[in-house]
Amino acid sequence: MNKKRTTTLLILITVFLISSIYNSGITDIIAATNPVDLVPALTPEDEQVGVVKNMVRSNDSALVENYISYIGETFDVNIEITNYDAQAIENISLVSPEWNLTALGYSEDDFTVAGDYNKSWSIINTATAESATYSISPLVVGTFIFPESNVSFTYTNGTDSYTISNSITFRVLEQDRSLQVEKLILVSVPDGGSGEEEIDARIKNNRHFQVIIRIRNFYHQMINLTAIDNEPLNSSSFVYNSTHLMANTSYLDIDETFEFSYDIQAGNDTGIFVFPNCTVTFDLLDDLIFDIEEISNEANIEVYLPLIDDDAPWELRVPMLAVSKYFLLPNETGDNLIPFLKIEQLNTEIVKIIIEINITNIGVVTAYNLTIIEQVYNDWIFETDGVENWFNTSLSQGESAIYRYNITAKLLGSYKIEPTDIEYEFQNQETLLWEEGYFVYSNTIEITIKIEVPVINKSVEWWITIGISFGILLLAVIPTTITFVIYRNRRKTQKGT
Repeated sequence: MNKKRTTTLLILITVFLISSIYNSGITDIIAATNPVDLVPALTPEDEQVGVVKNMVRSNDSALVENYISYIGETFDVNIEITNYDAQAIENISLVSPEWNLTALGYSEDDFTVAGDYNKSWSIINTATAESATYSISPLVVGTFIFPESNVSFTYTNGTDSYTISNSITFRVLEQDRSLQVEKLILVSVPDGGSGEEEIDARIKNNRHFQVIIRIRNFYHQMINLTAIDNEPLNSSSFVYNSTHLMANTSYLDIDETFEFSYDIQAGNDTGIFVFPNCTVTFDLLDDLIFDIEEISNEANIEVYLPLIDDDAPWELRVPMLAVSKYFLLPNETGDNLIPFLKIEQLNTEIVKIIIEINITNIGVVTAYNLTIIEQVYNDWIFETDGVENWFNTSLSQGESAIYRYNITAKLLGSYKIEPTDIEYEFQNQETLLWEEGYFVYSNTIEITIKIEVPVINKSVEWWITIGISFGILLLAVIPTTITFVIYRNRRKTQKGT
């Protein structure tokens, strides 16, 4: 009996051991195939020292909503180090990559950063936290990433270790939470406009233009909206389809833009016309706040009647100024002054010379606010008298303005008197706008100062002396020539015999 009990007990123990080994193997297999158990175990330093990097508001340290900021706002980045270990940590050093914006692909033109992005502590006791904070003021729109900060330290038992924080990604918008609604007018250049979107525009009568409503969402959540534009004041002066003055959209995301436009034709009425505000009603979908209203700016358009047709020649569009510049010298009798473009003077006969500038409007468009600018030589070359700050309020068709001054030469040589500059303004005959900063120039003129060469006056006696000398020379030459001819003929005769 005892033997049977012993055998039974041994069998039970064997079954128990086999069952235990089998269950252990099954558990290991399940654990190996469970994704949760695939997460690697943290090292002691990662587990015991935590570093958290957050984006918080500067005024109350609350977390920045959705990590969205805007240009001009200043927020803080807070890095908190907590020691969960049973022993203190020493010689803690925090290094944040933000200290070198260039290495992150950013620049000082993107942010203003100030504060403790790098910091050190001598000791952080167990169950204690320390933090470092620095401020950021965004200067540009965009999405930015600040990588993990590194924290190195030493346990009191002498073990060196380190850990890292999380990174932060934040977004910078153009402005704070709001809905931006703009009302703009677009008029093409051929229709008398600038070709750009404007709040204050101009157009020729009986031309077409566009009214644009542009809506941009700066809220930190999606919205839906309905926009209803108001008809222009004095609406009878324009032709448009009133059903095109309304639009809506179901979902407008963060920093997205929705816009619509409609066409209007101006009539014959001229003047400045007001286009009132556009009203937008919208809902904040996350906050469940409904029927919020926002209005746009007003816009204005000036309708005008051009003084010329579109195909008018350019001579009818701008002033035609003819500018002549010349010397004035008296005639032989001295009763008239004659113009010259180029003159010469002897150094022994240097006198004052008059220079005249004649400006004539030979076109049909009036020139206004004419400023006459004359370049003068240094006073050691020419003595100049009479040049002033000349100004003429206007020159209409056929009118002339004449200005004179004197020069006296002091040095030998040839000199060009530079052109006179005429700056003027006029009213554009097509757009009726004032055009400024236009120039026209005169011709150049030239003066030469020469040395006088003395002229020798020959008397009658001098000419008689020259004649007698020439006669004596002939009397000497003629006999010599005859003698030579006779001698040569005689030689030929002697050779023939």
